[in-house]
Amino acid sequence: MIRDKIPPEIILDILHEVGDPIVLCMIREVCVHWSSLGTEELWHKLSCKRWPQQMAMRQTQLNDKQQESSFTIFAEEYLQDRRWERGPRGDGDGSLILQAHADWVPSCVQWEQHGIVLSCSYDGTVRATPMDRGQGDGENGTNNIGQESWEVAHTDHHREGFIAMDLCPKRGMIVAGSDYGAVYALHAKEDTDRLELQRVEVPLFEAPDLGRAEMIQSIEVHDDVLFCGCEGGPIHARRMDDLTGDVTVLPGHTNSVMCMRGMHHMLASCAMDQSLRVWDTTTLQCTRHIPNAHDRSLHSLCLHNTEATMFTGSRDHAIKVWDLRSCQSVGQLDGHLGSVTCLALDDRRLLSGGGFNRGPGDVEVLSTDSTLRMWDLRMMKPLWHSCIRSVYLDNPMAHQFAVQDEPVLCVQLLRGRILSGHGDGSVRCSDFTEPHSAPSAPWKTRGFGG
Repeated sequence: MIRDKIPPEIILDILHEVGDPIVLCMIREVCVHWSSLGTEELWHKLSCKRWPQQMAMRQTQLNDKQQESSFTIFAEEYLQDRRWERGPRGDGDGSLILQAHADWVPSCVQWEQHGIVLSCSYDGTVRATPMDRGQGDGENGTNNIGQESWEVAHTDHHREGFIAMDLCPKRGMIVAGSDYGAVYALHAKEDTDRLELQRVEVPLFEAPDLGRAEMIQSIEVHDDVLFCGCEGGPIHARRMDDLTGDVTVLPGHTNSVMCMRGMHHMLASCAMDQSLRVWDTTTLQCTRHIPNAHDRSLHSLCLHNTEATMFTGSRDHAIKVWDLRSCQSVGQLDGHLGSVTCLALDDRRLLSGGGFNRGPGDVEVLSTDSTLRMWDLRMMKPLWHSCIRSVYLDNPMAHQFAVQDEPVLCVQLLRGRILSGHGDGSVRCSDFTEPHSAPSAPWKTRGFGG
């Protein structure tokens, strides 16, 4: 074919007129000769010229053999970014709905080792849902959560509910906390067809000044230490290798500790007393304290994976960005119309969930922000938002009596999908691994380097 005989100089000139990695990827399908360019230095140089930062980051993650197809990998990542930016697929929020629980779902986690999603609820149960690969509705299949779920744990008392849960893959355990102040440590049984959990008894810790156990509002397993944030403000620390041993109390907060996140030898906590605290997990001492971090109570936080940056969500509807070195706010994201109940991020995107918009006094609910919102951290701007409509599959009559817009209670930002737990008892999965439709060739006339 005549196309196979085009001199490299002409090909280079043609490629200079292309300004989109999607088109560069499509060019490889023109013919065998053009396809071979994907393993030649020409493509690599063009990619580095147009996207120097992204390609530099990619090259540090590849060995010599993988670098031969570095552009192909980069193009695939670019396509995935475009899917994230477009938002959920299909009508409404485009999510697959699993009606797992009879009450709020404050926590859900993916346990990759067992291929399941675990969720806990105020109804006093922990349920497991399989993650089926290649069994979606599309022709090629998508990564979805299956419809079948089963109960793997429940509380000891009829009216006792789970408030928080975290995963400890290192020890093959999950740990959940209840509104009765009990810690449920659950170990995965081996050699079973589907996940079964065996409980490890953890003594109830009674607060000396109260004479009873405090409600556990948040849980984080980090540095092989179990941290439980309690309703009165203290954080209880137990070693994972000795859950029946002594409990170390970390005083500081004066109201419910709503969220904790750990990274390296650091633990960050936020509370309804409007304060932020950073703890050293080796000494269990508070190293940084930010009082009045927001105008109202704090409900969520997350830590950046590679930068000294923290994000916090509050009942004042705002998301603040913090520099952990100076303990100063360096940015703010506005858009939610209710409490920012949960946060999750990767290097470039932040995902947030909305909740109740409460009036003065924090009692009356004026409205509900039931949206998921995606933010671009490079541009510090919103990408999209999706309103989640409540679905009560187990009781259709509930629509006439229950709040139609329930809060988003937890989110997980995974590779190619979003997991979320909601006030209607559902766990939802939004899949971003497949394009909305076949992309058209976005030919451009601007220079490749422009």
